[in-house]
Amino acid sequence: MAEEKARLVDGFTTLKAAQRAVQHDRSSGKTSAEPSVSNKKNVPSVASHIGHTVMPTKHDVVCYECTYQFQFAGRVDQIHCPKCKVELDMKDYTIDGPWCESIRTGGNIHIQPSGILKDGALNATDIILEGKVEGGTLFASRWLEIGASVSIDEEFFKGRDLRVARGGHVIFKQKACYRNVELYGNLKANLKASGLVHIQAGGLFEGSLSAEHLAVGGGWPYSNA
Repeated sequence: MAEEKARLVDGFTTLKAAQRAVQHDRSSGKTSAEPSVSNKKNVPSVASHIGHTVMPTKHDVVCYECTYQFQFAGRVDQIHCPKCKVELDMKDYTIDGPWCESIRTGGNIHIQPSGILKDGALNATDIILEGKVEGGTLFASRWLEIGASVSIDEEFFKGRDLRVARGGHVIFKQKACYRNVELYGNLKANLKASGLVHIQAGGLFEGSLSAEHLAVGGGWPYSNA
């Protein structure tokens, strides 16, 4: 049985054959099956999707039951702690009036200037305090931000990281221990920080300071300050 030779058809040969077929159709009066311009515009381009993929935002959470720290992507109202399996509330809360109840959430709590904490324990990832604290306690597993015109006794609050907002004036009577501290306003304290103390432009620190890193303004941090 004779062995049939395989023929290699290149792109140029294919193009010429197609041109000859079109010319033959035109000469014989046949219409071409080529799609119209409007149909071409409706065909999706694969390349048009490259570079437009948005990755879900990752959130750092500290479980308020067992203090285990983990990350998750996206936005949810409840999530289970990978370690203790407790269902955690992940909603954000805003307090804009008198408040006497306790809140525990892996989300954030914002006490607005019109908000007054009279009683209850507030536990959240980040807490922004712009109102008054007449009772109760605040605990932020990450950032505790103290706003302008806030008067609060240090025994009422605790956080891992501290931020004093622009216009804020905070005085610690006892030794204060935090991880990272950001100063846009004024802080007077005997401060020990295990991480970075960043005194932003317009911020002021008075007292004694022991920190692993120190940055002033937009400059690079100094080690072992």
